[in-house]
Amino acid sequence: MLLARVSLTISAFLFSVGPVVVDLSSSHVFNDAWPPHARFHMVWLLAVLAVAGLATFAGAWLIKTEQSKLFRLITLPGWMVLIPFFVAVFTVGAYGGSLSDMPDAPKVFGLDGNIFGFSLSAIFQSIATYSAWQR
Repeated sequence: MLLARVSLTISAFLFSVGPVVVDLSSSHVFNDAWPPHARFHMVWLLAVLAVAGLATFAGAWLIKTEQSKLFRLITLPGWMVLIPFFVAVFTVGAYGGSLSDMPDAPKVFGLDGNIFGFSLSAIFQSIATYSAWQR
């Protein structure tokens, strides 16, 4: 159960705190080039990510071991964040989107920073989900 708790904590940090730190900046929320309604949606998304992360973190550490069936449910908010992210990535061409507006977008090991961070989160989420659902 400790592996699941730690993995959920890392995943929640990556999918919630990371985007809030990066996107609550002039590149996104305070970007004057963005329409006000787009900035509204960005703040809304960041709030959803923060709440999902907080719920995951709280559940990971507050649900008792003997409540393993309940513990399984705390793996769901992470997937509710991660799956839509990857849907947006894989369909980016269909709606004319882009992973970044910056010409020199940050790369980690040659990957777009968003893809790297959310993929790493998905790895930890997978470890946690497997661990939690094996009980």
